[in-house]
Amino acid sequence: MSNMDDTIVLDESDILDITDPCSDVEHLRRFLRLRAILDFKSSVLVQKHQAEDIPGCEKIGEGFCAEIFDLSEAGRVVKRARQEPTKTAELWRDYCAHLRIYQTFSAAADSAIVPKPGYFVRADGFADWVSAHPQLQGREVVKEPSAILVTERIMPLPRTTRTALINTFCPAESREEALLDIRNNDCLARIYLGVRRPDPLRHSGVFTLRNFELTLDKMEHLGIDSTQFVEPMAGALAVMHWGCYNDATDVEFVLGSPREADIPFMDFDQLYPDGLETTWLRRTPAVAMWLLDFNQVGKFRPGDEGVVDKLVWAFWNNDPYYPRPAEGVLWEAFRIAYLRRSGEEHRRLAQAFISKIEEDAKTRPSAMQGPPKYSDVHPQSSSAAVVKKGKKQRKYADLTQAS
Repeated sequence: MSNMDDTIVLDESDILDITDPCSDVEHLRRFLRLRAILDFKSSVLVQKHQAEDIPGCEKIGEGFCAEIFDLSEAGRVVKRARQEPTKTAELWRDYCAHLRIYQTFSAAADSAIVPKPGYFVRADGFADWVSAHPQLQGREVVKEPSAILVTERIMPLPRTTRTALINTFCPAESREEALLDIRNNDCLARIYLGVRRPDPLRHSGVFTLRNFELTLDKMEHLGIDSTQFVEPMAGALAVMHWGCYNDATDVEFVLGSPREADIPFMDFDQLYPDGLETTWLRRTPAVAMWLLDFNQVGKFRPGDEGVVDKLVWAFWNNDPYYPRPAEGVLWEAFRIAYLRRSGEEHRRLAQAFISKIEEDAKTRPSAMQGPPKYSDVHPQSSSAAVVKKGKKQRKYADLTQAS
């Protein structure tokens, strides 16, 4: 949910004080909820921590297409294309798709939030861009000319939540190192409703909070209601398919901090006739679901041949964000929400998509046992440019013992 409407009736348990003493597991159970709202002093504390933790134009992530740097003073990030020529084209495709998706999602209520797109700079305009940002002189982001894409930054999960994640899921022998590693300040949690491991506390390799995998087994260990993520995720997929007419290839769904909410129009003079009211940090959500990364999405027309196969391919070959049909309750909620948001005009194709997913699921594992096998064969519609698809360069936790 992108904004919290003042007409929504909140339970007392939805309004949280981040300083309340509780266990790490209890903290995560209470705060990793889309309905959770920070009280005023907690909102102030989170904003203070964010200001202290700003990396100052440092690298905060990287992918197959680009490296990502913080542009702290503007609340933005810079995606710098890798040096291969094809990556500049991918970054441009990311920008063009991002503009369309952002515009469409701006009118979509109760869905994932899309970062606000900024602007694109070609490599031959890079020097001019650098001269307009003298504070970046000597920084890694400007070490060599490259095409860049500037967009809104998704702020990481709050400091207290990051600490609780480390204390809960990091092996004891690595915990102190993880708490001191400033790279773990850049924490977004991937919402993996398609992964269930037998042991949520088992971890191999170096522990990191960058792209932390919030899988079903971890949600269950924490007592988090996983169904809360289904409707906004299914709705977002439906809007991408039937509002934007793109296949949603390789997009990501993550939990991060919310953007500062717009104050909706209301008659404040009637609500508070006896005085003034502070509207800064009014009803700030504890977390928000974001949708990002559009450099691999492909366009289609509903009348194209093979549209359903194209969408099904993208579903299975993405990281395991979406629930699988074997997850009865989650899948049913996903199916209902997806079909509802698809609308009557596209009901036949939307139903065919769901039916094909359910049919394919009969020959697939009930839960993902690791990153999806990425097929080199991508169904292309007649309207889509033929591009080489490739998975992002990611390191995954060991999922080989998933059931």
